[in-house]
Amino acid sequence: MSVQKLEDNSEYSFMEYIGDENVKVSRIKLAKIMMLCMVLMALSFLLIEHSISAKAKPTKGVDTNGNTWTYDKKTKTLTFKGTKDLEENLMDGHSSEPEWFCWDEEVEHLVIKEGISGLPGGEFSLFTKLKTVELPDSVTYIGDCVFDSCMNLEQIQMSKNITKIGDFAFDGCRN
Repeated sequence: MSVQKLEDNSEYSFMEYIGDENVKVSRIKLAKIMMLCMVLMALSFLLIEHSISAKAKPTKGVDTNGNTWTYDKKTKTLTFKGTKDLEENLMDGHSSEPEWFCWDEEVEHLVIKEGISGLPGGEFSLFTKLKTVELPDSVTYIGDCVFDSCMNLEQIQMSKNITKIGDFAFDGCRN
């Protein structure tokens, strides 16, 4: 690549040899090409980012303990059915979130069906829009931080068989 002065203006050009032909490109033109490349790269990054984040959230699944869950988008209700404890949500920075946790910013109503035996810890922490909770009599304990920071929680239909409520189970619940 060589640089030489253009005769029609005072800008320098870059001369590139492609096969037997010389191609002259002014600095302004080169800057425009580089800017266009950067814009195209930024747009492609945004499109890729959008397509990843636009991935549909699951509305049903099975937790690691074999209990099933469903989310109703219209009523904003998360429902659990099964015969074991719910999957613990450790939120320790190392464990992955339960699949249903993707609805944490939308759930307003939580229904635990008869058969679920307990809430080990952290399951609904930071469900900031959660308003109501229904716990069946099969639930015998609520672990640590289960409803931590559920600042809009207003009503809980409590199990008659609760024997333990863990530390900070309702910490940050204003209502």
